[in-house]
Amino acid sequence: MDKRCIGIDIGPAHLRAAQILGTPDGFRIEKVFGTATRRASDSLPEIIRSLFTDHGFDRRAEVAVSMPHEAVFFRNVQTDGAGLEQLRRGDWTALENSFPIAPDEVIAQVCSSSKCADGKYSVLTAAVSKTSLDEMQEMLGGAHIHSRLFEAPVFAFLLALAVNNPRIKGGRATVVYFYDACLTLAVIAGNDVRMVRNIPITMPSKSKADLVQALARTIASEIRLTWHKAFAEAIDQDAEVFLLINTGESDSLQPLVESNLNCRVTIPTSLFGVDSLAGRQPGFSYYVAEGLALRVLAPA
Repeated sequence: MDKRCIGIDIGPAHLRAAQILGTPDGFRIEKVFGTATRRASDSLPEIIRSLFTDHGFDRRAEVAVSMPHEAVFFRNVQTDGAGLEQLRRGDWTALENSFPIAPDEVIAQVCSSSKCADGKYSVLTAAVSKTSLDEMQEMLGGAHIHSRLFEAPVFAFLLALAVNNPRIKGGRATVVYFYDACLTLAVIAGNDVRMVRNIPITMPSKSKADLVQALARTIASEIRLTWHKAFAEAIDQDAEVFLLINTGESDSLQPLVESNLNCRVTIPTSLFGVDSLAGRQPGFSYYVAEGLALRVLAPA
């Protein structure tokens, strides 16, 4: 049976939405909408309501919404089998001081786990505060909608990327996503996300060429650091880096990052696993919104 979902990506300076139709034959992007939200007068509930009143989005569709980057905290911990089961049951006693959130405010989950050589487990966990989640639900209430899913942006764009590049599931890779002055790095091994880091980036006031050089150095340095944290070894030439950068300078960054790291750097195309809207490719800026919708339509 056909089913629709609307993914709504809410960033610090933007709102983007994508409506995707799921059918027995696959998925189709039906509508996309994006706007800046930098002005004090911009009202998120009003913008969301306008999706249905002014832009033709289907009010009957299910909705999935991203949590802000700064509201989601990731931690890697090592534990034994009993500790892993404790975390999976929702007992976060062992991690109550691991997040910058009061213990009675923590809403957390296990994102992935992998067995280490010493028999212990490396576990990626994520948490948000009840207050931040309540604030998001209250805002959506002002728009007269209910969200089926609240998700960290990183998992939404990783799903969109996996639809576009299935080979990412086969080996070890780093995904770099840079939007709204936040650099997100995710290290992948097979089907597991091993580590996630959200890094605020302040771009220097330089010429465009110098800015690209500085950004390439920063990206390469952070990739090396994150890779070493995830695998306890240096990144090698068999690794792959997926570069999703919304600066208009991706083509200039790619060879610079590739040269710095001495490994393959790929700039993915827009989603070809999902039919685009009337031949239009929405592009990287809609990866989060598209991934949110796909998370609901195809949870497997």
